[in-house]
Amino acid sequence: RRNNVPRHASFGSALQRLRAARGLTQEDMLMATSRRHMSRIEQGHQMPSIRVVESLAEAFGFTR
Repeated sequence: RRNNVPRHASFGSALQRLRAARGLTQEDMLMATSRRHMSRIEQGHQMPSIRVVESLAEAFGFTR
């Protein structure tokens, strides 16, 4: 982790890269959270709840 970069910013940028690599839009993630919330997570302004993380994992096809 880079110095002075909040952990949630790193999570958000990793999430954005994964979503883009799969060719998905923020709108494609609506089953997990709203587009606005997704944007705020990706920009590092918010950290998702565990429930949202679980929903995102399902949306990406990561299941238990």
